[in-house]
Amino acid sequence: MNPGLMTASSLAGIDEAAVVAQAREGDARAFSELVRRYEGKIFRLAQHVTQNREDAEDVLQETFMKAYEHLDQFQGNSSSTPGSSASPSTRPS
Repeated sequence: MNPGLMTASSLAGIDEAAVVAQAREGDARAFSELVRRYEGKIFRLAQHVTQNREDAEDVLQETFMKAYEHLDQFQGNSSSTPGSSASPSTRPS
């Protein structure tokens, strides 16, 4: 085991930026921790939008697949709360 990689249980108390950094370095347990943290919120939002459990599950899976595929592009300058809206001064016109 690589001593630089954290176990899933040790990631539970780590802040989001540190977990994202670990995931960007290829730590699958860190990405699993991000999924654990956000799957409920994302699923509830997807189910509200789709009004269908199966579609919401598909949306959830696609969301995390896209997130994983684009981890290398993550800049960390957005709100840490998924689904929060941008402030009026940062919204595109």
